[in-house]
Amino acid sequence: MAICIGENMEWIEHNSKTELQMKTGEAILYQVDNITEICNWMPGHYYEGISIIIKPEKFKDFLSSLSLNKNIFHKEYRNFKINKFKLPVESKIVIEQILHCPYNNVKNIYLEGKAIELLSICLNNITQKYTKNVSDIKLSKTEIQSLYKAKEILDNSVSSPITLTELSKLICLNEFKLKTGFKNIFGKPVYTYLLDRRMELARLFLEIHHKSVNEVANMVGYSSSSSFSKAFRKKYGFSPRDCFYHVR
Repeated sequence: MAICIGENMEWIEHNSKTELQMKTGEAILYQVDNITEICNWMPGHYYEGISIIIKPEKFKDFLSSLSLNKNIFHKEYRNFKINKFKLPVESKIVIEQILHCPYNNVKNIYLEGKAIELLSICLNNITQKYTKNVSDIKLSKTEIQSLYKAKEILDNSVSSPITLTELSKLICLNEFKLKTGFKNIFGKPVYTYLLDRRMELARLFLEIHHKSVNEVANMVGYSSSSSFSKAFRKKYGFSPRDCFYHVR
């Protein structure tokens, strides 16, 4: 899996002459078989990315445990397959942790663990679309698209949480289908999903950017630092004031 963090990337698969592009904030999951890639690096540009490599047999074992109703690779070429997607919001904290590893003596172990965590987050995001629907709820294609729009709105509403009624109006879906459909597709109720995003972003600001508790509380939509601290402790098992020392 390749992840683009810096400026947009372009490269060519030498044998098939296939041109590939990846924009900032995108990732490509690909299955390859002895290919040669030629990257186009332009002077004066800032390129940064993360690459995670996993053995094919281990990857197949993981996929075999899932109830998928279609191939997760969007495009297939002569000797490789790809799935390009936008990085899920919850992957941001893991990427920051990889880029700013707080350890020296156990750096390799830490990075390997974070790489597996990042791969898991991205694969979960991909396979949600292809996992067989085991619910009795019947959703049309338009309704499913509306629910993915709801997820996108929630991802961008961390600092100013939105109400269920407001969200329902924005995606033109009644509250019942919003609540039941969202949980069916994403595995969590709407408010649980939003709370998780707020706490993940809060931890990022505390651990990586070393913001104060009061600053972070405001940044993730809490008017009271005590309410924020209570929610944070419930999520992670330690207080936000202990967060910096926790990673050390």
